[in-house]
Amino acid sequence: SVRKSLNNAIPHKKTLYNWCTKLDASPGFTEPAFRYLKKKIVDEIAAGKEPLFALSLDEMSIMKRVDFVSSKFIGGVNLGMETGEENPTGKEATEALMFLVNGVNVNCRIPVGYFFITSLTGEQLAQLVRLCVGKLNEINATVISLTTDGPPSHVAMARLLGAKFNDRCIDSYISEDQFLVWILDASHMDKLVRNTWGDY
Repeated sequence: SVRKSLNNAIPHKKTLYNWCTKLDASPGFTEPAFRYLKKKIVDEIAAGKEPLFALSLDEMSIMKRVDFVSSKFIGGVNLGMETGEENPTGKEATEALMFLVNGVNVNCRIPVGYFFITSLTGEQLAQLVRLCVGKLNEINATVISLTTDGPPSHVAMARLLGAKFNDRCIDSYISEDQFLVWILDASHMDKLVRNTWGDY
């Protein structure tokens, strides 16, 4: 940690700001996060552990606003693709889709990507999940579960990923050689039930 490496001498806030501004935090999958995870996995394996990880994704509402920052527009729909345009659709983003990796048996929690969106289809979400799991596999991260809430687009995504529904859980095969369990987040599902009751 910063405290340990600097013997509790915390840097000035300007120094921290300079460190952060050197990181590429553009929409898409964040390479520094994957580099950190790769090092974490190597360290855990060297210590005789087999690290396991859980992937979560969720959308968060954001204010519609486009700003001109450092010669480019920020705030439009952006899926992190190298198109040469910051906002190829010309739309203002209303949500940020976040991907978060949690350690199951190791102390680790880190966001690995985000995207500015208005809405995504189940097919688009499924493609992003495949990309994320593929990048995690490249650094030897064993992902055992995917946690989301339950809007129709997430259900469609799970079906496209091969989800099989039963009364106990929903099993989803991401690829032929990897088993991934899809978990519906209980707190979000309670909120959906509450909202449905409120509508009727």
